Formats: sequence, C-alpha cells, structure tokens
Amino acid sequence: MPMATGKAPFLSVIVAFRNEAFRLPDLVNCLIAQTYPTHLFEVILIDDNSTDDTVHRIKSITNLPHNFRVIASQGRGKKQAIKSGIAVAIGEAIVTTDADCLVGKNWLAAISEQLQRTGASMLIGPVTMQSDGTLFSDIQQLDFFALQISGAAATVIKRPVFCSGANLTFCRSIYQENHNLMHGNHLASGDDVFLLHLFKQKRHQISFIRDERAIVTTATEPTFIKFIKQRMRWGGKSKAYHDADSIILAITVLSANLAIVITMIGAIYWPKLWLVAISGWVIKALADITLLRSGKKFFGTTYKPKSFIIYASIYPFILCFTALAGLIFTANWKHK
Repeated sequence: MPMATGKAPFLSVIVAFRNEAFRLPDLVNCLIAQTYPTHLFEVILIDDNSTDDTVHRIKSITNLPHNFRVIASQGRGKKQAIKSGIAVAIGEAIVTTDADCLVGKNWLAAISEQLQRTGASMLIGPVTMQSDGTLFSDIQQLDFFALQISGAAATVIKRPVFCSGANLTFCRSIYQENHNLMHGNHLASGDDVFLLHLFKQKRHQISFIRDERAIVTTATEPTFIKFIKQRMRWGGKSKAYHDADSIILAITVLSANLAIVITMIGAIYWPKLWLVAISGWVIKALADITLLRSGKKFFGTTYKPKSFIIYASIYPFILCFTALAGLIFTANWKHK
C-alpha cells in the first residue's frame, strides 16, 4: 500500500526519549524551525520513564507550537515508546528521529517531496555523524559513513539491508497491520532494521532519499565504553535476522574481518603469514577508500589520512569483538 502521490502528506514526527534534558531541546528547536507548513505535521515526543527534568524543559519552551505534544510511554524501552507514539499519531506517514539528533529546516519538506514523487511505503533517510575533531570521534565518523553509504547503495539496487531510526519514514497503516510480525522484539536495538525487513518481506516499495536537505546529524559517542556498547547493540541484533540479504552481508563482513584478525595474530607466531595478513589489510583498505569516495559528493565525506590509517588498522578487531560480544551478551537501550 503506497502512500498517496501528488498531494502534500500530513507527517507525524515521532521522537522517543529518556533523560535527554541537554540534547532534546536542540532537536525541538530544529523542528520548530521547519519550513513545512505547521498544519501538515505534528511532533509527538514520547517520554520513556525519564528520571531527569527533560519533560519540564520541553514544556517550558515558550514558543512551543500547538502541533507539538509530550506523552508518556505505555511501556518501557525505546520500542514501546515508539509504539505508544504511533498509537496516537494522526498522520499516515510516520517520521522517526532520535532525541540526540539535529535536522535542517527543510528536512520535512524534503521527505514530503520524496513521498509525493515516489509514493514509497518506506523512505530511508541519510544520517551523518558529526565529529568533534578528536581522533576517536573521527574514527566513529568514518565507520558510520561507510555503513550509511553501503546501506544507501543496497537500497538503490532494491536490496535494502540497513536503515537508521534517526531518519526513517514509513506508512502507519502498514506498521499497525504488521508490527506484531516483526522479528527481534526481544532485543533493545533494531526497531528500525527489523521494520525495514518486514516492509521488504511484504514487498512494499522502499526508497532512499537522495536529497541533502534530508540529512540528519547525530553526535559520536563521547567515551570508548559507550561506543563499544553501541556497536554491541548493533551487532547483537543480527542473531535475530531472517532477511537473506542481511544474513549474507553480516556473515561476509564478519568473515572477511575475522580472516584479517586471525592472519595478523597468526603472523606473530608464523612470520610467513605476514604477506597474507598485509595483503588482506591492503585490499580491505582500498575497498574502504573506494566506498568512502563514492559517498563524498552527497555526504561530504572528508577524512584525515592519519585517521583513516588508524581506522583501517583497528576496525577489523573492533568489529569482530563487538559483533561476537553482541551475539553473546545483551545490551539495553540507555543502559548505564
């Protein structure tokens, strides 16, 4: 069931939050500044049992428009918060983003135009990580750029495998009719990817928004521990995949990086393996450079040679550790 084309749709923006007193107000101000007509969208902010003063801060914003409202989640966790927001939404098109993100003033206008142009049932929007200039932040940005570019390319060839709830639009009625069929409901992460897999399974049209106005920006993780936990959540959801393309991609990426890690460690004891290890690393580095360059024009990907060399050197180890740890252990949303 594609969404209607040719007519500006009413958009329901859903934002689940928990303890985001210092970041959510910035997103709210971005949403207030949207150029899209206020009578054509609503913003629903869902409080997932916050223990700080986020709700008070939002309600204290003096210029908060009438089409903004704050509600309490009917459960616990991000998935239940999103579900609570969709339950009271009035728009056929649901737009999700995260409380720690920033959007441009034409974000909703770009989404609306894409819906009208394609009539797609799901739109995957572009997301970038904003580096703070430190080496650690640069490495996270590179990693996320590569993920985003890969996901965009897969969607363009009609084999979507990845999306981010930080910038996702989908048909409300399709969600309500089928959300109980989604896999991975027991996991803290994956509300976005498992929904993508569901729409893909039901053969609904899925499109990537190739519009710079639609880019959503998020921050990198401030500490190494939080970064590892984030990647563990991402890796852990793969154990609940049922989508063949995603399973094949996950196995291929993990196997390739595991091979590099094993040969590098093995070369310490068997020097003859160094040629194999270095060759594997060089091939992967060249593939990464090609991938990042392909998204340079759209995402504005730039990187320092030093950051890339370090990223290419440690990435196989980080990916293997977080992927395997994510499969074994369970990480919670907002877990402290």
